[in-house]
Amino acid sequence: MNMARVIALLFLLTSATGCGMYKGSSEVEGSAGVPSSSATSFSSDEAFFNARVKPNIPFCRTCHVPGGVADVDKGRLFMLSGNPAEDYAKFKSSWTALGKGVETNRILTKPSGQDPEPHSGGSPWLPTSQQYKDVKILLTCWNSPAECAALLANVGGGVIQETFPLLGNPGKHFFVNTLCDGKPDSTPINWRANDPRFLLTQDAGLIDSEEYAVHFNDPFEECRTEALFANQKRQNELRVAKGQKAIYGAKDYAKTCGEFRERVRKGGDWVSMTPTDTKPDGSHASGNFNNRNNSWKDWGLSERPDNFDEQWVERFGGALAPDPVFNKKGELIAGVYNPYPMPGEEEFLGKPYTVPNDGKFHVPGPGTFIKNFGGTGRLQLGTAQAKNVDGSFNGGSGGTCFGCHAGRIGQGEVTGRDGLGNQTKDRFGKNPYGGFMGLPNTNMDTAGSADLGPIAVGALGATRGTFNADIPVEIMVGIRDFDSLDAHKVLVIPNHSSFGDQRPPSWWWLHNKTRYLWFGGHSTDSSRGNMYFGSINGLSGDELKENEGVYFEDVHDWTLSTEAPDYPQGYCSGADGSAKPGDKTGCIDRKLAESGAILFHEKNLWAGDGNSDIPRPKGNGSCASCHGAYSPRYANDKRFLPDPRLVGMTGYTVPLEIINTDSAQTEGWIAPFRTHISTFWWAYPDAVEGYVAPEEKNLLQEIVDDYALTDGLTGENIADYINRNLNNMGLLQPVGNLVSTILSGVLGPVPSIPLGQIAGRKKGACSFEEKTIGYHTPPLHGVWANSPYFHNGSVPTIWEVLKPSDRRPIWRRQRTTTDVAFNGFEWRLDRGYDFKDIGWKAEALNCGDTPPGVPMILCAIDTDLRPELTWLTDLVQGELSWLTYTGTIVPGGDSGREDRMIFNTNKYAKKNRGHEWTKVLTDEERRAVIEYLKTL
Repeated sequence: MNMARVIALLFLLTSATGCGMYKGSSEVEGSAGVPSSSATSFSSDEAFFNARVKPNIPFCRTCHVPGGVADVDKGRLFMLSGNPAEDYAKFKSSWTALGKGVETNRILTKPSGQDPEPHSGGSPWLPTSQQYKDVKILLTCWNSPAECAALLANVGGGVIQETFPLLGNPGKHFFVNTLCDGKPDSTPINWRANDPRFLLTQDAGLIDSEEYAVHFNDPFEECRTEALFANQKRQNELRVAKGQKAIYGAKDYAKTCGEFRERVRKGGDWVSMTPTDTKPDGSHASGNFNNRNNSWKDWGLSERPDNFDEQWVERFGGALAPDPVFNKKGELIAGVYNPYPMPGEEEFLGKPYTVPNDGKFHVPGPGTFIKNFGGTGRLQLGTAQAKNVDGSFNGGSGGTCFGCHAGRIGQGEVTGRDGLGNQTKDRFGKNPYGGFMGLPNTNMDTAGSADLGPIAVGALGATRGTFNADIPVEIMVGIRDFDSLDAHKVLVIPNHSSFGDQRPPSWWWLHNKTRYLWFGGHSTDSSRGNMYFGSINGLSGDELKENEGVYFEDVHDWTLSTEAPDYPQGYCSGADGSAKPGDKTGCIDRKLAESGAILFHEKNLWAGDGNSDIPRPKGNGSCASCHGAYSPRYANDKRFLPDPRLVGMTGYTVPLEIINTDSAQTEGWIAPFRTHISTFWWAYPDAVEGYVAPEEKNLLQEIVDDYALTDGLTGENIADYINRNLNNMGLLQPVGNLVSTILSGVLGPVPSIPLGQIAGRKKGACSFEEKTIGYHTPPLHGVWANSPYFHNGSVPTIWEVLKPSDRRPIWRRQRTTTDVAFNGFEWRLDRGYDFKDIGWKAEALNCGDTPPGVPMILCAIDTDLRPELTWLTDLVQGELSWLTYTGTIVPGGDSGREDRMIFNTNKYAKKNRGHEWTKVLTDEERRAVIEYLKTL
């Protein structure tokens, strides 16, 4: 890869059409382009150059040097060197090579967006900017020497300071962590003044604004309103008056660093070591570990292996919990104690116990004194042992959030954090097992539970590492009353297409975006929306609501405080930023990453005609327009953001017509359904004025008003739902278009019947995204660790994200080679990670590579399915109804486990299409962008 070529393209491609549809100022706070107002005189054009132009030259030097991105034929007409002492001479010789002149010279037309050829570096010097004005003065001096003395005699402004750096990622840090690190517990926290998400509320003025290069269309909604606390106070009073327990305890934002740290501690402990169906009093009494303790007999083994728990993780996915550390009193002081009883240990549960030194395999080790003994078996993150009211272990079992939200990466070299900083780093990769809380578990085999009980169905995930998470949520929500949460009504779920499988979003993104779920979902202020799986259980409605104040909000604060891990290979150590012998494989080439930063933020991908077939998103047409601005240079550039606190923030739900990634999940949440579920308890209807509480209704009212499904059931929405199933039909598309036209004409005028309004249902303060059917753009902090990519995990590397033509239709992640009964996906970086293309290593497969062929789909070797057949199979597998996909039988046993390791993008909800506008990048530019993404 020739870095020089990537940077000349930047000069060539950094011009004309970089402005896009936004209208922005080019001022940069506290940096170049904003000189002081006092007048200054200069003795020569070179003195003026050194004071007023040269401070901006490092930006140009990022690309316009030999070996840089702009080292291509036309780009070489403007060429600098690596020696700043040569800047004046090189700048002037480039001006000459480009034909001299002033405002017609490409030194000005390219970076100002006035050149007919696109410029990869965008438009950093708009005609209104100080940079443009200063270069214009310089070029006038060169072009008309007689005018120069007068021009330089009384130039406004003084010496310009250096600009902010191109590299750096301050936005990944949660503002409370930054505020509280090293500060006393009494330090106050002002959320509404300092949390950047509050700059993105509907009333703040940025939503749907076209003033800036970075676009936001999906607002942050505040759930913890004054109305919430007033309504819950009233509800508690009504309950107490009836002789019932007060259960409502929603919390406002933590007021001090000490309060926040305590919430983070409680939330992190609960989410890692407590089943989600634990009652408010801490008790849980379901399940046991008999099946687990005997499962080795089904693995073809003659006896239970010493490394049984490690083999369990290989087989089913997940990660072992970090090693627990106990003090002399037998109390846990570090790590995670996530035990289960081995055969014969049940009688010691919940009691003080010293692990015997009997030579047998024990975890924790022999001689360890434990005050509350839970057994010497070691559970993976995702399962936890139940406890009694007093906190003692009782041998019951249950699932935790980490079945999906804790992954495995590396062997201790990858490190993140939560709000407790170094105290809990072992929970975020800094352990020999690579367990990382908040990292998506892309190795989970949820359907593998078929080995331990009933036959698994499609709701459990047809591919290892993905999970049809929305269906069990919807079914349980459909059984429960929308307001009281009691399970006393007949299940009624409107028909819609299946959501299909997804991979979880990273929890460390939560504080960097406005909406939680892939399709928009709830606001990231919603602890209820974050804890849906805490509601999928047998607890009563009262117990679930009480858990909000007891557990949910502490867990939510913990998730907000988690931060992405740094790229573990670090920067290369060469003087020119490149790799030297001894550097880690895949270290970051600083110069190339700087080129990538410019391309990422500035290059308008719609500048030419290469993307004329794709509707253009709002913003400046760059990666940053959807994914946000990360570089300190651009975060402080008024063209990109109005406030640098928005660095690294996203709030853009991109319409499906633009993003065009697999549509199953977002289209499954049909518009009429979104309107209705925006009134249920999880959407915070009690956080708005006028809310009618369950305590104020009789049972019949409480049941009947849940069936007011018609508010969003307009003819237009029904036609939209049907028409979305009439796309990608291949040769049948003309028929689909005709049917779509007829349906739109017939159904379009049909109004909705506002039964919900009549019944008094209130739209919640933190409702579902309703205006856009699409996908919420994720932030890119820690993107290197988020493989595989897209919401359905269909693309294994960033290279393939950026180069759609290289995407593999059928692939399988690299597996481990350890001596175990079944090998799962490789998690060790030195063996399984691709540091060049960024992502987990994977092999391409053909349909005939594994007998009896790739599972559950018909396809020919080396031949893609015809679009007509793909459309038809999708229609049958899930587009007609969520029931057809949920009812799909997933094979059990090792044969089924092998099948689920293969990702077949021909299948329903597994498509790897979309996000194809990066097809206009050159390979050199892709390498530069990838190098930059490593820094985030």
